[in-house]
Amino acid sequence: MSSFNTTIDSISKNEIVVNCSDVINKGKKQANSIGYLCTVDINKSTVFKDISDNPLTLEDFSSGNLIRIVLSTPQPISEKNRRFEVAEIILIKDKVIE
Repeated sequence: MSSFNTTIDSISKNEIVVNCSDVINKGKKQANSIGYLCTVDINKSTVFKDISDNPLTLEDFSSGNLIRIVLSTPQPISEKNRRFEVAEIILIKDKVIE
């Protein structure tokens, strides 16, 4: 997996916690109802932008935003592998309608 869309659960200085249940359960016949959160590590090379390629900062993102995560290195995302570094975080929509 190299990228996926998700919603932000929480944000701190060096990481964003996102909902990755859909990614982990994709293709499973008997997906359980457990929600999975993944931790996205942010570093100085992480690029923040909006869907139109306008530059943003971490402060422009908040809990509930719909975002696209572009991983630094493509890797499988699973119940056991839920922490990764990202190259880009793209804001798709300010708030997801509940």
